[in-house]
Amino acid sequence: MAGTIRRVGARWLDALVFAAGGVAAGMFIGIVVAGQADIADYSKDPTDYQNFAVATGAITGLLCACLGLLLYALAAKRGRFRLGRLLVFSATSGAAITLVTYCISTALAPQYGMVERTGALTVADGVLSSIVGGGLGAGLAAGMSAIRGYGE
Repeated sequence: MAGTIRRVGARWLDALVFAAGGVAAGMFIGIVVAGQADIADYSKDPTDYQNFAVATGAITGLLCACLGLLLYALAAKRGRFRLGRLLVFSATSGAAITLVTYCISTALAPQYGMVERTGALTVADGVLSSIVGGGLGAGLAAGMSAIRGYGE
């Protein structure tokens, strides 16, 4: 019984680490997006937009990480851990976190007095962000698997 409780506790801790990683990734992308924006009217303070981008990243990161873990739990069979499946769901979650945060923050920039970035530069930044986010998600999953000894 104690071993079962330890395993359940360890899985909850892992879920919290993935959620925290998702929040951190979203906040990082929010900071990057806010740092790339230009001010339309230099009499305005960009702090509101920066706070919005970071908060958007945190919320998106938490939601996407939790959704990815839920989908993984539904896809995995009882008692069977599949590292490949976890890596796919984690990478997809990381890519979704960065892409959604990037798109929302960029699209709502004009409402905060910022100049919205458009064109090929925006597309390239969005794609690069999602690739980096996917890599971070897969890296976090692989690291957690190595630390916890999953799949052995």
